[in-house]
Amino acid sequence: MAKYTTDDLTIRSGERSARRGITTHTHTVLFTRPLTDEEKRLFTRMIQGFYFTVHFSRQFGDGLVAEPVIEFTGSDEAHYTLQQRGMSGAWKDLLFAMLANFSHEVVGIRKHDGSHTFDPTHHPTTMPAKTIQDQPVPAVRESPASYETEPPEPSGAQEE
Repeated sequence: MAKYTTDDLTIRSGERSARRGITTHTHTVLFTRPLTDEEKRLFTRMIQGFYFTVHFSRQFGDGLVAEPVIEFTGSDEAHYTLQQRGMSGAWKDLLFAMLANFSHEVVGIRKHDGSHTFDPTHHPTTMPAKTIQDQPVPAVRESPASYETEPPEPSGAQEE
């Protein structure tokens, strides 16, 4: 299990503006290598698919209010902009899971808004593991004798 530093988990402000209760927030993604055209299309479809999943499933709240804007500013850099009612919600867990999977399965995400959280090559500072004391395994209990016999016939049942 990976362990992250406080810096890895710090939420960065990025480009953000708020107007009439709607926050527009642009995220910057730096990949570990230049993306092919197909990988760029896949990243774009993933971010769009994230929005449509949140919007139409209604299982992640109604925090996202417009389709995201995705642009590639370099061969290894993308920006995606979300318009949302708040900066957190169940949708954020889904987004982070999707970004993590993309980073591990398609092209590594070296930095997301300056954080190495999704970088598959980043080895964060590890904390000493806690030693778990061995616990005795409880003995298996034998079934009572009544479970080994056929259940009684319901009252009123007729024998053939």
